[in-house]
Amino acid sequence: MSIWIYPIIHFGCLYLLGMTSITVPVTSVTLTPTSITVTDGQQMNLTCTTSASNPQANITWYKSLDNITSQSTSTTEEVGGLARTISSLQSIVGKEDNGKRIYCRASNTPNQAVTSNLQSINVLFPVTSVTLTPTSITVADGQQMNLTCTTSASNPQANITWYKSFVDITSQSTSTTEEVGGLARTVSSLQSIVGKEDNGKRIYCRASNSPNQAVTSNVQSINVQLPVISVTLTPTSITVTDGQQMNLTCTTSASNPQANITWYMSTVDITSQSTSTTEEVGGLARTISSLQSIVGKEDNGKQINCRASNTPNQAVTSNLQSINVLYKPSIEKRDFMVVNETERVVLTREIASNPLANVSWFDGQELFKSEIAVSTTTFIIEKTRCTDTKNFTLTASNALQRNVTSFAELRVNCGPIPDVRNITLWVDEDNNFAFLTKIIAYPEPRFALLFENGLQPNGIKDSMTMNTVNNFTLYFYKTAVKQTDYGTYNLHINNTFGETTVFINVLMQRKPNKPVISKVSCKLRNAQIQWESSFNGGAIQTFIALATIAQHTVSRSESVCDKGESKIHFTQLQNLQPSTKYVLYIVALNKHGNSSSEKRECKTLDDEASNQIPVIAGSTLGSLGLVAMILFTMLLLQKRYRCVIKLEKRTRGKESPKTEKETHYTTITEQENTERSLYDELTQNRDQYESVLMKGREEGDMKTYEQLQKTKHIDKQLPFDAKKKDNRATGSTTPLHEQPSQGTASEYSEYTNTSFTE
Repeated sequence: MSIWIYPIIHFGCLYLLGMTSITVPVTSVTLTPTSITVTDGQQMNLTCTTSASNPQANITWYKSLDNITSQSTSTTEEVGGLARTISSLQSIVGKEDNGKRIYCRASNTPNQAVTSNLQSINVLFPVTSVTLTPTSITVADGQQMNLTCTTSASNPQANITWYKSFVDITSQSTSTTEEVGGLARTVSSLQSIVGKEDNGKRIYCRASNSPNQAVTSNVQSINVQLPVISVTLTPTSITVTDGQQMNLTCTTSASNPQANITWYMSTVDITSQSTSTTEEVGGLARTISSLQSIVGKEDNGKQINCRASNTPNQAVTSNLQSINVLYKPSIEKRDFMVVNETERVVLTREIASNPLANVSWFDGQELFKSEIAVSTTTFIIEKTRCTDTKNFTLTASNALQRNVTSFAELRVNCGPIPDVRNITLWVDEDNNFAFLTKIIAYPEPRFALLFENGLQPNGIKDSMTMNTVNNFTLYFYKTAVKQTDYGTYNLHINNTFGETTVFINVLMQRKPNKPVISKVSCKLRNAQIQWESSFNGGAIQTFIALATIAQHTVSRSESVCDKGESKIHFTQLQNLQPSTKYVLYIVALNKHGNSSSEKRECKTLDDEASNQIPVIAGSTLGSLGLVAMILFTMLLLQKRYRCVIKLEKRTRGKESPKTEKETHYTTITEQENTERSLYDELTQNRDQYESVLMKGREEGDMKTYEQLQKTKHIDKQLPFDAKKKDNRATGSTTPLHEQPSQGTASEYSEYTNTSFTE
C-alpha cells in the first residue's frame, strides 16, 4: 500500500507547484543601434530587447510621441525559466523624419513600465541642385561681378565650389546656411573684379554633401561691356525725289557688346526701316546700320540722324543731315460742299508741288477750265442745279508727274423730282401687286402713299433704297388686293426744299380689246391672215384665227402668243376647200374673257386655175405642197411649244436681274420704253371656239402665263413675300420728255409706270 501512496503524493505536489505563478517584473529595455543614420527613402531597422521577466513583457514603439508599434514585430526567448521579449522595427523614413526622437517602452505588470534609451533619427538627404544667379552676367570693364549659388535643401549641408573656365575661384566667395524644414540650404556669394580679358569666359559652381557625388549649376558666360564712343552718318548731303528710296549708313566705333543703332527723322523713330550688320575688330564689334526709306514731300526739310548705345542710359549721336525732297503735285483734300439750288458756288483747292503745277478742271470727260503754274485754283458755277450734285475732277501736272487727280464733291440741296408722274396698275382681285418710282432729291426725301381722299390705305408695304446720295428708289407692294384697294392713290414726296406728287391708278383687269385684222389672203387650200393686237385688258392674252361657213367652224389656227400691244401678228388657216368663200375671225382671249375682231370674207382659188398647169408640173407641185404642209404643221407645233417655253424662260429669267453699275452720283435720264409681252395658253376645246364665234363673249377656263419686263433689280430689292406668285399686272411706260437737269417737273408727260403685280 505504501508503494502506491508515494507516487500519488509526488504528482500531487507537482500539480500544486504548477498552479502557483511567481511574478518577475521587467527591469529594462534596450534600443539598438545607439546611432541612427538613414538615407532619405530607405528603411530604418531598430531592435528593442527587454530583461528576463515573468510573464513576458509587451513592447510599445514611439517616434516623437507617435505610437508606431504597428510597424514592429515581436518574439520571445526563455532565459532561466523566464521570458525575454525582442521587438524589431522596420520603418521607411523621409526627410521630414530628420531629427525626430525614437524609443520603446516595455511592461508586464499593470501601471509599471520601463523606457529605453532615446535616439535621434539622422536622415541623410543629398543635395539635388544648385542654381547660379543671375542668369545673364553683364559687367562693365573693371567693375565687380556679384553672383550667387544656392543649393537645394539637404542633410548634411552642402559645400559649394566656384569655377571660372575650370579655374577654382572659391576663395573669392563666402557661404551661409539656412534651415528649411529641418534641412540645410547653402548660399554662396561670389564678388569678383572682371576685366575685358574675362569677356566670354564661362562661370559655374558645384555643390556636394556626400563623397563622390556632386551637382553642377547652370553655366553662364561673362559679358564684359566696353561702351561705344562714336557713330557716323553718311552721306553728308541728302537729295531725293518724292517717292524714291533714301539710302543712308551709320557706323559705330568698336565696342562690346555690339551697339544698337536707332534712327530718327525729326524725333520720329524710323529704325524699323533699317537693317544692321556687325563686323569683328580686335575681338570687339563694330555695328553698321543701313537705312532704306521711301521719302515723300512731307519729309522735305526734315532732319535725320542716328544714335548708338550698348549700355543702359548711355548713347552717342551722329551728325545731323537735312533731307531735300523734290516732289510731284499734291492737291488739297476737302470735305464735300453743300449749297442750295440756284446759288453761286466757288470750289477752291490748294496745289502743293515743286515746281509749280498746271491745273485743269473736268466734269467727266468735259474740260471746264485750265490754269498754268499755280498753287491755288478755283472753279465757279454761277447757278447750281439739282443735277450738279457730283464729283468734279481736278488734275495737276509738273515736270515730275503729270495728271495727278483729285475730286471736288458738290451736293446741291433740291426738292424731290420723280422719274414718273402717273402710274397705272392693272390688278386682278386677290393677286399681289408692286410698283416703284425713282426720285432725285437732296437731302433724303420723306414720302407717304394716300388715297385720293387723303385716307391711308391698309396693307401696302413700302421701302426706300438709296442708289446714290441724291438718287432714291421707292418700292410699294401689297398682297391679296381687294375691291376697296382699287382707285387712285397720291404718293406725296417731300424734303426741306420742296415736294411733289405721283398719281397711281389701280384698275381691275378685264377681257382684252378687239384685235384688228389688217390683211387676209386666200390661196387654193389655205388662207393667210394678219392682224394688229389691242390692249390685253391687263392680263395675258393669246389669239386664234377661225374660218367659218354658215357659222360653223371649218378651220382654226394654233394658239398665237401676244407680242405686245399694237404689234403685227400673222398665222395661217389650213385644209380649206378650193373655190369656197369663208368668213375669217381673230379671237383674243385672256382669263377674264374674249373679244372677236370684225369679220373678213375671203374666197379660195378656183380649181380651174390649178388645172391650167401641166399634169407633170401639177403632180410635182402637189408633192411639194404636201411636204410644205407637213413642214408647216411641224413649224406651228414647234412655234406653240416655243411660245410656252419662252414664257417660262422669261418668268424665270426675271429672278436673276442683270448687275447694273452706277456712278456715285447719277441724274435721272430718259426712261427706256419697256415692252411687256403677255402670253396666254388657249384652251384646246373645239366647242369653246365655236361658242366664241357664235356668242362672242362667253368665258372659258384658261391657264394663264404672264410676263413683265421689270425695272432692273426690283426682284432683288423686294421682300420675299412680294415675289411668291407669277400673276403680274400689265403696264407700259412713256419716257420723260427731258432729263431733270434740263427741265422742270411740269415738262414731264403722263404715262403708265412699268409696275407689276404678283
